[in-house]
Amino acid sequence: MNLTRTLGGFFERQHLQPWQYGIASSMISLLATHDNNGFRRFFDDIKHGYTWEQILQRHYQMTPIQLAAAYGQKIRIPGLKP
Repeated sequence: MNLTRTLGGFFERQHLQPWQYGIASSMISLLATHDNNGFRRFFDDIKHGYTWEQILQRHYQMTPIQLAAAYGQKIRIPGLKP
C-alpha cells in the first residue's frame, strides 16, 4: 500500500485476499471508534437490505473514496485510494 497508495481493489472484490483481512479489521475499528452507534446501525441496515455503500453514506456521510482516505490518514499513508 505504501508503494501503490491504493487498497488494491479492496472495495470491489467479492472475496478478500488473505492480506486484506488486516485491512478489514482495522477499517472496522476505524468506523466503530468514529461512531459506535453508527456502526451498530450499519449492521442493522445490512439486515434490512441496504448496500454497504448506502449505509456508509447514510451513517458516516462518507463515500468509499473518503473512507479509503480516512483509513490512509489513520495508517499514515496520505492520499490512499480504494
